[in-house]
Amino acid sequence: MGDGGYARVNAALDMDLRYRAFVLTPGARFGVVDGDAPPDALVGLGGPHSLSGLRRDEWLGRRAIAFSLELAIEAERQARVYVAAQSGRVDDAVSGADLGADAVAGLGLGATLELPIGPLQIEWGASTGGRRRLDLMLGTRF
Repeated sequence: MGDGGYARVNAALDMDLRYRAFVLTPGARFGVVDGDAPPDALVGLGGPHSLSGLRRDEWLGRRAIAFSLELAIEAERQARVYVAAQSGRVDDAVSGADLGADAVAGLGLGATLELPIGPLQIEWGASTGGRRRLDLMLGTRF
């Protein structure tokens, strides 16, 4: 329980299925908040790892669920080019009101290069919510 009397659960599952240089990665994400949670404790979708075309955790609410499927071509696990399809939904949303209450789909095209200072990733994403964006990330989020 948080200080304000709330509980939060987040879960993510991704599984790499490899065949030579090809990697198929199905994934799922789930989050729920119960109680009187502050806005920064809500669960959300958005960004290359959950819903392409949106900013990271742009669509916040009390419950979130997303599914994804990524197909990548790797070069010795140092570089990869991928296409990802995602679909997700946020209930009791407090942001992204223009996205509506239905599920939103996203499509991402990107590349990742492993560097000594961490991964460099670039992705262009679009969502059925009408948003498009280019993301550039360096390093691992923790």
